[in-house]
Amino acid sequence: MEFNKLFGNATKFLNDYSTNYKGSRPTASFTGQYLFPSKEKTHEAKYLILHEPKTKDLDWISEIFPNLEFLHIIKSRSNYVSKLENIYGIKNLKKLHRLLISDVYIKNIEVDMNKIEYFELTSQEDRMINMTLINPSEKIDFYRIVGVSKNHDDKQIDNKSDNITIENLSFLKNVIQGNIYLNNVMDENFNFIRYTTDLEEFKNIINKV
Repeated sequence: MEFNKLFGNATKFLNDYSTNYKGSRPTASFTGQYLFPSKEKTHEAKYLILHEPKTKDLDWISEIFPNLEFLHIIKSRSNYVSKLENIYGIKNLKKLHRLLISDVYIKNIEVDMNKIEYFELTSQEDRMINMTLINPSEKIDFYRIVGVSKNHDDKQIDNKSDNITIENLSFLKNVIQGNIYLNNVMDENFNFIRYTTDLEEFKNIINKV
């Protein structure tokens, strides 16, 4: 398989790692060096930094990295333009439970709350990201979702001003154990949430919309 047609040359992985926490956020800790797909076998990779994907989906990812537990999708160039229409291919990663997307545009994102305990999405683009939560869970680790927005007052909704909508955002009301961080996002009805890091506050906000 020609890796250079799938992702950027800064893609790297680890076959083993441990987890540390910075506040509520889990991070991968390891000794040794990163491995690169062009030089090493990839089937035992558990932690992957996927640099600047070049495809419209990730249907190939389970063939190359079948044992992934932690996936981090990144970019490094300001002029990088993502073609990703969806990442449904991650459904075939049976061990995946942590997903981090750092300022890489993906048109449609589906997050299975029973599977993904840690999820983070940040976006600085004007293009709209359509995110959907499925399979509500009472327990998560940390969900952090940060978009960009023009100025809103508490009553004004302008769905052209924001770049992340979340279908079934109300599923987070079911969480009993875990942490959230929501900033400049909208639910499927374009109700705007400016900022909250508290589950009880979130429940009060979502019950009013």
